[in-house]
Amino acid sequence: MAEVRLNDLVTGSFIKSTQRFSTTPHLIPVQVYVEGKDDICFWRKFLRKYDSKYVFNVVTNKVANNGDDGKEALMKISSLSLNKIVCVDADFDLLIDNYHTYTSLLRQGDFIINTEYYSIENILLRHESLYRFIHSIVQEMASFDFNDYLNKFSTAIYDLFLFLLCSLDCKSTDFGFKQFNDYINSISIRRDNYSDAFIKFSEDYHKDLKLEFQKYKTEMDKYDSILRTKGYLKYDTHKLLQGHILFNTVLKSLIVFECNVCKNQKVADIYKRTDIDILQKDSLKEEYNKSFGGYSSMHECIDAKFYACEYWDGDKVPQPVVAKLDALYS
Repeated sequence: MAEVRLNDLVTGSFIKSTQRFSTTPHLIPVQVYVEGKDDICFWRKFLRKYDSKYVFNVVTNKVANNGDDGKEALMKISSLSLNKIVCVDADFDLLIDNYHTYTSLLRQGDFIINTEYYSIENILLRHESLYRFIHSIVQEMASFDFNDYLNKFSTAIYDLFLFLLCSLDCKSTDFGFKQFNDYINSISIRRDNYSDAFIKFSEDYHKDLKLEFQKYKTEMDKYDSILRTKGYLKYDTHKLLQGHILFNTVLKSLIVFECNVCKNQKVADIYKRTDIDILQKDSLKEEYNKSFGGYSSMHECIDAKFYACEYWDGDKVPQPVVAKLDALYS
């Protein structure tokens, strides 16, 4: 006898039938399944644009059905409809054919929404959002050029990224996520002179992998063409990189540094004031420090606030994601 999962029994029709018993009977209920708790605030905030007609209950499979979290579990959920949808990270399923057993379903499913970029992190880490994120923490605007940094980082790793894609596609044992991540981890993340660091990094890995690049030239050219057809240029690579690597390895140390620079400047500005005495200055500094929420470090503060998405306006979401949701709920 086939196993019956709880989420199979909770159909779209059942969810819609709860509308008349809800506290908002004028709104159409929609159950939205996401991969994990870190995804809830992102999707909840983005879906607000449809709040005039719908009420979205954004949940994990574990909480809603005592099932497994994660993309693979969500891709097994059946009976999807306008009232029951799944929102997942795209990963490489839009780039590599048959990357997973569910790749075609993810691409074609009417009620399966994917991020288009690799993950929600890649959307949240657009340079526009980074400035708002830092401002939300330290109440100051960062001066670092994140846009230029991301563009030059992306250009530097482009060929390495192409090699990763074709290696995964060919199921090669020569190169995979571990080797790719080891290379990314080897980059000297520097606030100053990062252009030179990226140029050297690119030169070094091209020397290291010269023979491999020659061996896989046809496959790498194929993925270069695929990316260009999808509208991605070399400086867009950060949108397709593993989101956790982009956040934790490539950007977090810079975000922490910028936050500390802005924080120190804010405190310095307080003590430069001539209209208040030293006790008032000390009081303002204490009040400002309390605004960080009592975290033990700036690093901890950033980790806690990033996925809360309070700084994010729900903008800069890839157009295919917007278009698909607009078609369903506008």
